[in-house]
Amino acid sequence: MALSELPASDCRIIFECLTAAAKGPFFGDDELSMLFGVTRQELLGIVACIPHIDDEEPEVRRAIGNTLNNLLGYPHGEESRWREWISADPLVVKQVESRWRAIQPPIEYSSLEVHGPAKIEGQFYRVVAYTVRNGGHGMCSEVWRRGKWVWPAGGPGCNSIMTAMRATELELRQAGVDCSPLPPLYDPLATESEEPQQSECGRG
Repeated sequence: MALSELPASDCRIIFECLTAAAKGPFFGDDELSMLFGVTRQELLGIVACIPHIDDEEPEVRRAIGNTLNNLLGYPHGEESRWREWISADPLVVKQVESRWRAIQPPIEYSSLEVHGPAKIEGQFYRVVAYTVRNGGHGMCSEVWRRGKWVWPAGGPGCNSIMTAMRATELELRQAGVDCSPLPPLYDPLATESEEPQQSECGRG
C-alpha cells in the first residue's frame, strides 16, 4: 500500500487530516457527504482504524484524497482553527499530498459533470461533480484565475455555486472564461490549488 512507502511523518500528517475532517469543525454533515461521497460515520469508521488503514482499499484511498483536497482547497472558513487539529502548515500538507498522490495508481472516472460557471462577487466559479469507476463520488469547486481553473483558497461552497444563476454568455466571453467540455482524462482531484493562506492557518 502507498502509505507504507511514505515516511512516518507524512503518515502522521495524513492521519491528522483524516481526523480533522471527520471530527473537526471543517465540514458539516451534509457538506462532507456531498464533497467526499461518504457519510461522517463512514469516515469516522476509517479514522477509528488509524494507523492500521490500507489505502489500497478504494474507500480509504478516496477518503484520504478527498480529505487532503478539501482541507486545502475547499472554502470551509475554519482556517483559524487549523492548528487545533493539524500540526503541519498547509504548505507542508500540500507537499505530503503531492508525495502521496505520486505513488497512487490513476483514478478512473465513469462520469464528470460541470455545474456553472456562475459569477459570484465578481469571480467565476464552477462545480465539477464526479463518479469514480467501481464506486465513489464527490464534487469540488473551481475558480477561474489567470486563464485557468484552480481550486479556490476561499469563496463560496459547492451548494452556493450550484444554486447561483449561471453567468451569461456575454460575461463569460468578456472575461475569457474557458467553458469548453472537460477533456476525457480530466482529473478534478489533481487540479492546481491557489496558495493557501498560511498566516491565517497558523493562528490558533
